[in-house]
Amino acid sequence: MQNSQLRYTILTVMLVVSACRSVTNNEPFPIGTYAPPVQRTAGIEMVFSKDGTYVMSGPQFIPINGTYVLDQDEIVVTDSEGLCKDIPGTYTWAFDGQALMFTAVEDNCSIRRVDWQAGPWVKQP
Repeated sequence: MQNSQLRYTILTVMLVVSACRSVTNNEPFPIGTYAPPVQRTAGIEMVFSKDGTYVMSGPQFIPINGTYVLDQDEIVVTDSEGLCKDIPGTYTWAFDGQALMFTAVEDNCSIRRVDWQAGPWVKQP
């Protein structure tokens, strides 16, 4: 009986450790195209490029271009135009292999704070 409890405990610990490792920032920032599931039908997407630029676009608004700088699990974004022009925003990011999540650390642009945290942003093919 004690052996089965030990096995159960070890299995539980292994599952917890595995789940915690599924979101990792030891990997490079996952560039690509992302869409928030709640707005996918509206055609909204965010594209991160290797050159440190991003574009958020959708059929109902003018695309928002900007730049980003990475520091481990933090990303500092600065829009090049629009309501948040030249206002940096700092977020932590986490990627689970399919979805990208942002959590505001500091951003004085409330509209971007809402948009960026609207995720999870799901990687598009």
